[in-house]
Amino acid sequence: SDDPGLITQEVVDVLERGLMDENPYVFSIATRIWKEIYSHSLPVPDQTVEILMILLTDQSDVLARRAAALALFYASLYDQELAPVVRERLGELATTQEPISKIWVIMTLDMIDIVDSARTAIDEPSQYESVAQRLKLLNESQYLADDYKWAAGQALGWLQEQQVP
Repeated sequence: SDDPGLITQEVVDVLERGLMDENPYVFSIATRIWKEIYSHSLPVPDQTVEILMILLTDQSDVLARRAAALALFYASLYDQELAPVVRERLGELATTQEPISKIWVIMTLDMIDIVDSARTAIDEPSQYESVAQRLKLLNESQYLADDYKWAAGQALGWLQEQQVP
């Protein structure tokens, strides 16, 4: 492409392989790159969300499912226009009868609920302190799964970066 800001399909393919890599270092780098892509609103190919949905429901690859869940979380956190598309598509997938897929889809929806909570603090500044405190408690909870705690921490970090009126 002639547009230097466009993330090409080739880049998306490389990042998807990185998200599925068993090496924790490669995986970590790939997730940070996804965060940067979405946090800077870089345009990605239209099919990226659908590719992530396919990875999320992959019955044979737990690393791909987790990586897709995190990338969809970032997409929803940093791209307000994409968030409802992601939620709608996940809602469609939530009706599946495949237990593993259903668990990951619901977990991802729960993580996106955390995004919605953070957005509430932006839309309703009077709720900022309450929401920030709730996210902090979720992030520090010893009773939640690591991915939920991670999502709460990421949402809290995002919220603290926003300019609340």
